[in-house]
Amino acid sequence: MTRLLALVAGLLACAQTLAAEQDWSQVFKEGLVDADGKPVAVSTLKNKVVAVYFSAHWCPPCRQFTPKLVEFAKKHSAKLAVVFVSSDNSQAEMTGYMKEAGMPWPSTPYRSASGGALGNKHGVRGIPTLLVFGKDGQLITKNGRNLAELEKILAK
Repeated sequence: MTRLLALVAGLLACAQTLAAEQDWSQVFKEGLVDADGKPVAVSTLKNKVVAVYFSAHWCPPCRQFTPKLVEFAKKHSAKLAVVFVSSDNSQAEMTGYMKEAGMPWPSTPYRSASGGALGNKHGVRGIPTLLVFGKDGQLITKNGRNLAELEKILAK
């Protein structure tokens, strides 16, 4: 009986873990792309904290914050995935910004509906904004630009 209870408890724990994982392909329905416009598998976000970065090259505060985020994301790549949502004026400006800044993360396709919908859903009104979501897809903070706090989130 003890073994049966332990087995049931283990199965329940596995089921909860699987149920808690966000299916990011339902959020980013148009997929993700790299700085060259090549597709990036949405599955790269699985089992990670996901930070969605709303930014643009024409935005001076964005250009100040982006290098800090690039360094932070590289340091925490095992636990953190970043997705760029561009507010640039063209596809060329978006990809140019990604390359110039050395963004090691993918973006939503230029002007994709999913990037805009996510921003609208969570009240993004200005840039730069960094929304941080847990592995379960639940919003943890709208203030992901506080990298000290983001580091604490990743340490959990």
